[in-house]
Amino acid sequence: MNKHSFFEQFSTVACLVAASAVLIVFLVACGEEPEEPDPDSETSASVETDVDSAMETVPSANMEPGDKFIFPSEGLVCVERVYYDAGPTPETVKVVYLRAPENAVDLVIPDGVTEIGSEAFANCENLESVVFPNTVNMIPANAFYVAQIGLRPRSPKLKSVVLPVHAAIGSYAFYGLQSLESVTVNGDGKAAALPREDAAIGDNAFGFCLKLKEIVIPEGVEAIGDKAFSTCQKLERVSLPASLKSIGRLAFLNCSSLREISIPNGVTNFAYDAFFGTPCKESVRREMESRLAAVQP
Repeated sequence: MNKHSFFEQFSTVACLVAASAVLIVFLVACGEEPEEPDPDSETSASVETDVDSAMETVPSANMEPGDKFIFPSEGLVCVERVYYDAGPTPETVKVVYLRAPENAVDLVIPDGVTEIGSEAFANCENLESVVFPNTVNMIPANAFYVAQIGLRPRSPKLKSVVLPVHAAIGSYAFYGLQSLESVTVNGDGKAAALPREDAAIGDNAFGFCLKLKEIVIPEGVEAIGDKAFSTCQKLERVSLPASLKSIGRLAFLNCSSLREISIPNGVTNFAYDAFFGTPCKESVRREMESRLAAVQP
C-alpha cells in the first residue's frame, strides 16, 4: 500500500469516528431529563395565579364578544373568563369554576367566581366540605350527582356545604349524598351576587340525604320543588327564607325527624302533601288552612 492511499483511508476512518462521536453526543443530549423548574421563578409563580391576579393579566385590547381566556391556578383548577364585549367590566365578564381537584378534601372556591361548571365536582371522591363564595348565585343541577342509573354521587364523603347567601339550587344537585350533615349559608360579609329571578330549590335537590340534620335555605329562593328533601330522615332544623312563596308536592316527604318548621308569611302556594310522613304534618296543615281562610273574602 502506498503512502498516499494509506492517508486517504486514515482520513476516511477519522471522519467516520468523528461523525459517530457527534451522533452519540446528540443522542445523549436528547435523552436527558428536563431540569426541574425553579419554584421561585416567574414562570412557576405565574402558573399559580389566583382569580384576582388572573383578571389583571388578561389582555384588554382587540377582544371580541364571546372571547374566552382560560387560566390554570393552583391545584389544576381551571377558571374560565368569558368577555361579552371589548371592555372587561363586572357586567361583561363571567368567571366559571370549571373543575375541582380530584384529591380535594376541604374545598374553598375563590371569591369572585360567578358560576359553577356542570362538571365541577366530577370524581371528587374524597371531598368532605365545600364553601361557595357569595359571588355565586346558582348551584347547577346534578352538581354532586350523576343522573344515570347505577352511578353513585360524585362526592360520597361530603359532610358539610356552605352555600352563597343568595343561591338557587338545581334539580338533583345534592341528591343521594348520604354523608351530608349540614348545609349553611356563607356569612363572610363580602359583597354578594343578586338573587336570580324565580330562584328555586329544584326537584329532588336534596333527596335521600339520609344524614342531613340542618339546612339554611338562602335568601331570594321563592320556591321549593317536588321531593326537594325527600327521605332526609335525620333532618331536624330547616330555616326557610322570607322570600319563599311556594312549597311543592312531597317536598319534605318522610323527613321523620322534622317536628317543627316555621312557614314564612309569603307562602301562598302550598302542596297539601308537602310534609307527608313528617311529625309536623298536621301542625303545618292547620296553620296553612288558618292563613288561607283569613285571606279569603
